[in-house]
Amino acid sequence: MTREPQPLAPPMVREIQSPLTPRKIDSKELSFETKFFEHACQGAPRKDQAYPRDAYYYRPGYECPQQVYPQLLRTCRLVYLEARLLPVKANEHVFWCERAPSGRFNPDIYFTDKTRFTEEQLDAIQNVHIFAQMWWLEDNHFSSLCQTDMRTQILHITIRHSDWWFWEQNRPLRLNERWIASLKHIQGLKTFVLELETMERDKDQMYAIADRLKKKRIEVRDGRSLRTEGNPVVKEQWIGPSAFQGGVTFIKEENRWAHRRKIIGPDAGLTYCTITLTWTLSN
Repeated sequence: MTREPQPLAPPMVREIQSPLTPRKIDSKELSFETKFFEHACQGAPRKDQAYPRDAYYYRPGYECPQQVYPQLLRTCRLVYLEARLLPVKANEHVFWCERAPSGRFNPDIYFTDKTRFTEEQLDAIQNVHIFAQMWWLEDNHFSSLCQTDMRTQILHITIRHSDWWFWEQNRPLRLNERWIASLKHIQGLKTFVLELETMERDKDQMYAIADRLKKKRIEVRDGRSLRTEGNPVVKEQWIGPSAFQGGVTFIKEENRWAHRRKIIGPDAGLTYCTITLTWTLSN
C-alpha cells in the first residue's frame, strides 16, 4: 500500500488559530501584538558609550549611540516572517555628513552600496535623519543622493550651528535652498522636516531664513507637493558646548569664535536655538 507523503513539519499557525488559545482574539489584542513587536525592535540607548559633550555630534536626543537587539526575530520562524522588517521600519536611520561618531556611515555610501539593503528593506524604510553640513547640501552631494535608491516616508535634515558656511569665522548665516528641489526624486516621501540651529547671538538671522523657507511649496513625485500650512513651527533652546573638539572656542569677552586651546575647567556652555519646519503632503 502506498502511503501519502507526510509533511516534515506542521504548518505554521497564527496565534488567533492556535489550539492553546481557543477563545476568539479581537483586533485590540492583535494590535497589542504588533505594538509589542515594534517596541521590541526599537533601538535602545547605549549609555555606556556616551558621546563627548564637546563633540560636534552631541546634542539632545543624540547623547549616545542606539543599538537594535533583534533576538526576538530568532524565537521562531513565524515571528521572523512577520516581524523581520520591523527593525528597519521602527527605527530612525541617522547619518552624519562628516564629523560623525565613530563607525557611522555617510548617507552617500549607505544608499549606493547594494549589499546594505535588500529591495524589501529599502521599501520598508520610513524615517531618515541626516545631519548635513551646508557644503554637502549645496555642492550637489544631496542631489546625487536623492537620485539613488533612497526611499523613505519621512526625511529629517538638521543643520547645526557648526554646519553653516564659515561659522567659525563668525560670518552671517546664509542658505541657498536650491537643493530642496531634489526631494522630488525620493521615492515614497510624505513628510520633510528641516531643523535649523544656531547660537543665541545669531538666532534672528536664522528665524529670517526660516520665515522665507516656510513659504516654499516642494514638488514631489506624482505631481503632488509638500506644504507647511497647518503644521506648527517649533522653536526650542538647549545649552551646548562653547568649545568643540579641535580647539574652536567661543570667546565671550570678544563675542566671537576663535581657534584656541581647550578651555580649562568646566564649560559654562552656550545657549543654542533651534527652529523646526515641517512640510507634509497636500491634496
